[in-house]
Amino acid sequence: MSRFKDFTPDVFARSAELQSRSRNWIRRELQVFDLGASNAEFLLEYVVSVLRTVDIKESTGKAEELLQHFLGSDSARLFLHELNQWLRSPYVNLEDWDRNVQYAERLPNGVSMANTRNTDDEIRGPKT
Repeated sequence: MSRFKDFTPDVFARSAELQSRSRNWIRRELQVFDLGASNAEFLLEYVVSVLRTVDIKESTGKAEELLQHFLGSDSARLFLHELNQWLRSPYVNLEDWDRNVQYAERLPNGVSMANTRNTDDEIRGPKT
């Protein structure tokens, strides 16, 4: 019904489409970090390799652990969460994703703000 689909490392490894979509998203998101072009390209391919072998939603946090060195703990967690949501989504291009997905962020005082990024529980889903 939601058209969101889970995937495993095996599915990801066999899917040229998922790998291409992941590269598009990762390349864009890594621009936030001051990595330099060669480091960003290395990290992009590293993340793709991680996705081929590790379930990014695995409760042990192995994928997060593998990225912490590069992005920091909090950033790695958020990065993987967002990447998982993008790859599970029915959207093919980032513009459609950006236009349709909504997030809510809980501020310390409990106020919720739309159109910011946070956790699974706070994703409102595509606009209708």
